[in-house]
Amino acid sequence: MAESFVKCYTKGTYYGIKADIIIPSNPIVTASGDYFEFYLGFADLVEGGLSYSPANGWHKFLNTGATPGGTTNYWRSDAMTNQPKAGDTVSIEIINCRTAQ
Repeated sequence: MAESFVKCYTKGTYYGIKADIIIPSNPIVTASGDYFEFYLGFADLVEGGLSYSPANGWHKFLNTGATPGGTTNYWRSDAMTNQPKAGDTVSIEIINCRTAQ
């Protein structure tokens, strides 16, 4: 199993969501600056996922939604510590820490 990550959030009434993503063997991104991504989210509250581009490799993102002024926080991502290989499984979880027991 490759790197896994969890986003803990304390707003809303949801309990959580999890996905196990199997890294494809031949990700095709043809145009410069293009990328693809897998992500989970709850409305405008929180998101988590991973993206891939040939120039930057695999990145993870665990972000919260719009700030009170309306500015989005969804642009932040970090390179994965260990770049996954084809067939690896990456686990992504978003949990509501207030409702998780």
